Amino acid sequence: GVDIDQSALSIVVADSQAHSNVDDGFDFDDAKAIQVDDSGADQNGSDGLDIYNDEDAVNSLEVSITNFQANGNEEGIEIDNARMTSITGSTTNNNTGTNYHGLDINNDDLASLDPPVVSSVSVINHIANNNAGDGIHIGATANKYLYPLVNNDLDAPFASTIGTLFSSVTGAMAFVKPELYGPSIYLTPSCLISLSAN
Repeated sequence: GVDIDQSALSIVVADSQAHSNVDDGFDFDDAKAIQVDDSGADQNGSDGLDIYNDEDAVNSLEVSITNFQANGNEEGIEIDNARMTSITGSTTNNNTGTNYHGLDINNDDLASLDPPVVSSVSVINHIANNNAGDGIHIGATANKYLYPLVNNDLDAPFASTIGTLFSSVTGAMAFVKPELYGPSIYLTPSCLISLSAN
């Protein structure tokens, strides 16, 4: 199919197909940003879409995949060592590799760095049916967001983050009109700040 190794900081694939290849449909290694839209990779001998990054060379990879179809491969979509991953409206069905998954996101190498690189994954409206392994497998990722909710076993957060206090500040400001018989000021500013510690 398509193989790009260490030659681009940014890769964009749109309206492209890679079917019935001996190896991967799309294979991208060591890039900073990868965007794949409205494309597909079916019936390939290995992965439909394979994204791998050397954790020492690239620890800021962002991956965005929208409307990607990866069906009937050994593994549908495999992503290793991406700091931020967003997958929306994609399908990984009928992938046949033993112990492989429809969607496999693994950031073990990032988690083992000192200090560990925190990664996040967002999966929205993904369909993963009739795969030989898990439909969706997400490993060693601190922040996971799956919508709609799916029932999969996910790895625990990093041990170093357990018991760590996080704080956040939420602020809002609104202009309030004066009351009919109140002070003769046209707008009265109002401010609310909420502090929380988790």
